[in-house]
Amino acid sequence: MTDMRVLVVPDRCDDLPSVEVARLVSQGWSERNPEVEVQALPLAAGDRGFVSALAASLPGRLEPVTATDAWGCAAPCTLLLVERGRERVVYLESAQVAGGSVRGRRELPAPLGTYGVGELIASALDLAATRIVIGVGGLAALDGGRGAVAALAGRAAGETPDPAADLPAARARLGTVGLTAAVSTDPVLLGMQGACAGAVDELRLTRAQAQEREQEMGEYVDLARRIVPERTDLLTGKSQRVDRQPGAGAGGGLGYGLALLAAQLTAGPALVAATVDLAGAVAGADLVVTATQVFDWRVLEHSVLQEVAAAATAVARPVVVLAQEVQVGRRETMSLGVSGAYALVTPGRRTADDSGDLGEGLRALARRVAGTWTPPGRRDVP
Repeated sequence: MTDMRVLVVPDRCDDLPSVEVARLVSQGWSERNPEVEVQALPLAAGDRGFVSALAASLPGRLEPVTATDAWGCAAPCTLLLVERGRERVVYLESAQVAGGSVRGRRELPAPLGTYGVGELIASALDLAATRIVIGVGGLAALDGGRGAVAALAGRAAGETPDPAADLPAARARLGTVGLTAAVSTDPVLLGMQGACAGAVDELRLTRAQAQEREQEMGEYVDLARRIVPERTDLLTGKSQRVDRQPGAGAGGGLGYGLALLAAQLTAGPALVAATVDLAGAVAGADLVVTATQVFDWRVLEHSVLQEVAAAATAVARPVVVLAQEVQVGRRETMSLGVSGAYALVTPGRRTADDSGDLGEGLRALARRVAGTWTPPGRRDVP
């Protein structure tokens, strides 16, 4: 084995969680050059695969639980409990209950699609958690977190919520337990860049339905502002609007609902990177390889790829990106600190329609790129 060390730090790709992407890319790389030392460190943004990515690196215990999904059915879920001295941190993934695609379904998600998230938080409390970290993103829900609040307040599934009673009850149940929301995206709650505006494409809503949901969400915000006191900015003396925080619109507004429960909204990619010590792993590598589904302008910031590139740039390590599609030019690639980007298909001509094809494609792509970046040494040369 050579002294060359390759670090594989991918995000999820379509339905493939980052743990599986890391395995396939590592396998393909080792097939091309078995002499290279390949280390896998799966990452996540806060959406699907959040818990499994952390479980691959943290010394914790997986706890199986059941919660209600966005369509009102029972869903098997997994919590990750990590103990650090007296601190008991529970990581949970909202996409396990409120995630998924509306494609192929006749029914839209339930009006209170995040109800199961509240059940997961309650399960974390049953584990005597002192801090709860919630991955927020990729949800088939648009309720501003009202479902999660109702569940945590003790309301039965399908019962009409009463924010005036539910918000104080949910906050009281949490007590001194700290909440952190690891948001995969950073939209505000309302407006043209808010949660309802994005639901037209994501949840198959018509523009009229999205506008109706926007109005309902605005009314909920007005009510919540009277129930939960807002913090005051010490410099300006103005109230800090919770609905205008970056990430409040993540997960169909789940970020906002959690912020009402005093959760700290944090960029998911940065939180995961810090938790698994991405910087330390990058410093110990000679080459960094990451993977994402589509390398386009949307991953230039607030993304796993951006965190990887920043960590590598800090210690002058080359970064290679593998993607199903690459839609940025060489200038954008270099500005991010990426040395090379390689795609499975030509932009606009995607053919890998299922996870099996995508997985084998990533493995083959890794094998091909490994021949460029870590070619096997000549055996006739001592």
